[in-house]
Amino acid sequence: MPSFTSANDLRNRVESLPEVPRWSHQDITIDGFRTKSPITLYWRDGLDVVKHLLANPVFTPCMEMTPYKLVDEETDLRAFGDFMSGEFAWDYQVRKCSSFFNTISHGFIGKYPSRPYHARYHWRLR
Repeated sequence: MPSFTSANDLRNRVESLPEVPRWSHQDITIDGFRTKSPITLYWRDGLDVVKHLLANPVFTPCMEMTPYKLVDEETDLRAFGDFMSGEFAWDYQVRKCSSFFNTISHGFIGKYPSRPYHARYHWRLR
């Protein structure tokens, strides 16, 4: 059974949805180069698109924001699924945390830690 009671109700619900990032366009001309039809570049502002996606509750349970490692319990081998389970995301997070802790310890304690921070959490496949 639909959650709306009439076509008018459905239209009002659709119109109350938040706006999506707008498309922009620009005609491109190159001096000394003619084309049969105009060249048009279409784009959306990437930052607006990311803000829209992050604010959308439909996507919230689907987004990974924290890197993780998947390890097969039987073989003890690393498994890869999506971007956040990859080496780049993991290493980037470790570098950022290491840099942050080095800055904190240098600024407040006066010395760098003897070894850099490294993430300790591993997800296990079942």
